[in-house]
Amino acid sequence: MTKVRGSTKSLNVQREILEALLILMSQKRFQDISITELCRKAGTSRMAFYRNFNFLLDVLVGHLDTLFEQYVEEMSSMSFKGAFDFALKLFEYHERHKRFLKLLMKSGLQTILLERFDKYLVKIFENLLHREIQEFSESYFRVEFISGGLYKILVAWLSQNSRQPANAMAKIVASFFR
Repeated sequence: MTKVRGSTKSLNVQREILEALLILMSQKRFQDISITELCRKAGTSRMAFYRNFNFLLDVLVGHLDTLFEQYVEEMSSMSFKGAFDFALKLFEYHERHKRFLKLLMKSGLQTILLERFDKYLVKIFENLLHREIQEFSESYFRVEFISGGLYKILVAWLSQNSRQPANAMAKIVASFFR
């Protein structure tokens, strides 16, 4: 996991490491990237890396957490009239971050995206329903079901280079809830 550091210097180092990692991931497999190589590319030391992260994968997980926290915040501030609005926001948001998501997929790391879906969609639905969703309740299993479906549709859409516009995908998803 990312080590939580709030200083501006630490946040800058984290950003530089992330940017360098994304460049390296566009050139080679994630599994072939070393921390030494990453630090060299980021212009930082291994010590700085380990002050901020425990493992290389933590860089990506931390970034995904940041993206999903922003997504939850955006979703919480909106009013939805139905499944179409919810799905449209989902596809528009992820389209803005498709370069990163496609790099995850290229590296075979899309399962961390699914883990984030599972974690954060519960929070979104709790905000939409204005109540806590108890683990292993009927609502919990519904969210798990929806999370898996949305994840699969999103990955398929991204793997097709987002050929269909976000509103067309939102119509497809909304049709499942009629």
